[in-house]
Amino acid sequence: MDLNVDPCEDFYRYSCGGWLEKTHLPDDAPVIGSFLSVRDKVGSRLKDLLSNETLENDPVYESVAETYYAACMNTGKMDERGAKPLLDLISSVGGFPVINSLWRESDFNIEDLVIKLYELDLMPFMSLFVDPFARGPKKMFSLDFPYHVYTARNDEDQRVFMTEALKLLGADVNVLKTDFEEMNQVKGAIMKALYNQSATVAYPLSIDKLQEKYNWLDWLKVLKTIAAKGNIVIESTDTVRLERDWYFNQLSDILNSFSKRALANYMMSCLLTFTDLLDYRFRELNHRYPTAELNYRKDRWKTCVALTENKLPEAVGRMYVNKYLRKEDRDFVSCVPLSNNLAYYFNF
Repeated sequence: MDLNVDPCEDFYRYSCGGWLEKTHLPDDAPVIGSFLSVRDKVGSRLKDLLSNETLENDPVYESVAETYYAACMNTGKMDERGAKPLLDLISSVGGFPVINSLWRESDFNIEDLVIKLYELDLMPFMSLFVDPFARGPKKMFSLDFPYHVYTARNDEDQRVFMTEALKLLGADVNVLKTDFEEMNQVKGAIMKALYNQSATVAYPLSIDKLQEKYNWLDWLKVLKTIAAKGNIVIESTDTVRLERDWYFNQLSDILNSFSKRALANYMMSCLLTFTDLLDYRFRELNHRYPTAELNYRKDRWKTCVALTENKLPEAVGRMYVNKYLRKEDRDFVSCVPLSNNLAYYFNF
């Protein structure tokens, strides 16, 4: 507030004058507001936390977050490696047809690709949530539509970004246009399915029933492999929770409408999210065409804080709570019933 102003003359200046005097628009931000000011303050605090040297006795969640942030900040090493880390990852996941002239449809195995992308926290066709601490079969898995589609770039920015990124990765310009058009058609079909919503109530069903309804995927193989990572054994009679059956009803038709090459290209295109951790060519491309969920700024540390928080939200949140929440507030949080995942990270 600015108490020197007569509210009858200029109520806005009276109400907000103090904030206007103390607040300045950063060079790398198009707008500023009270929420963004708080977000910047939190970001600066996270920078200090994540910049700490990793010690031998640090909790695992702290060392992982600090290591990820340090790797993101090490642009010299990124420039030295070029595109090789992502190309190696692509090769290990299963090959990207648009940049691999030796790829064949016989190489495509949708189950293996879904599993490997899930391990990288990438789910192009659906969202699959797992409670790693559950020991009973009911509602261990939850299936939903893919959330990442909502946070992509606008169509033109996405076209330019993907085209340029794929060229840098070695895509043949003679096949790139056709492959991109097919990838875009797959995305368009998924977006259309997401907009064709209908009223529904989430309900549980056995993996056997899930297989009967949606036989485009070997669900038991996928779910057993993922569950085994957490030393959990499941059977075909165990239960999953289906959040929106109207989407999965349409997804079956979508997957049967496109070639294996188009599906493989669309699924593998999710790996382009890692281009922000490559050399300067890719980083500049991400700066020119930022995604909706990550607002890239000219200060590298802001980018790396956002990326670390995005990839490891529970770990970063726990570090922040430990440092900045008062003991009485932490005691209050510890008394609030939490999901198993959150309880693990915020168990004071």
